Amino acid sequence: MYLEELDRYENGLIEKFRSHPFFTNIKTLSDSEFKNMLVQKRFISLSFTPLYDCAIDAIEDKEGKTLLRQLLREEYPKGQSHRENLVTDLIKIGITKKEILETEPTKETIEAIKSLFALLKFQDFHDIKILVSLRMAEELLVAEEYSFILAELKSRYNIHINDSIFYGPHYMHDRKQKPFGVSGESHADKFNKILAAIINMEEKCAAAKHAIAAACEARMKFFDQFVK
Repeated sequence: MYLEELDRYENGLIEKFRSHPFFTNIKTLSDSEFKNMLVQKRFISLSFTPLYDCAIDAIEDKEGKTLLRQLLREEYPKGQSHRENLVTDLIKIGITKKEILETEPTKETIEAIKSLFALLKFQDFHDIKILVSLRMAEELLVAEEYSFILAELKSRYNIHINDSIFYGPHYMHDRKQKPFGVSGESHADKFNKILAAIINMEEKCAAAKHAIAAACEARMKFFDQFVK
């Protein structure tokens, strides 16, 4: 019962996220505006590893810790890291390494990153709130963002999903494919078995709702700065 309720609530938040003015107007961005967003977005991506490190320290659930460690390790496979893959994709569309490395985060980007870390603060039902927050903000909604970015890469630069070594793979392995609580192979769905076992009462369901709503707001905060 609680998992079905959370699934409906989560799907509503996904639609809210996708209806953010930035995404509804993304096709009207100039080339420089689109590229500027991607360079700023890199700072959000760079926050992934310290965010997961802090979450691993914070939670007590053993299976949750194991999953977060696994997802963190996947950021650094043999060969190029995911961070290097991101830079490679940015260079493909004409952004120079000098631009990437010399650009500083805006105050709005910094505030968005702070909002993501605020999701980890200690509170009642701590493990549930952190796990659902990370699933929403760092996996599920990332895939939603990249669905829009990939469409623009194709239309603007003729870069197809299989040509992208960062955005394409992350879209494929981060997205929600199963209902909330139903185990699956995507990164978002790998949280489900753990969450299904620990969200077993009304208070925990309410805590999860509060946390995923906060995660959605934190993720949207970054895009607010690009709305004209």
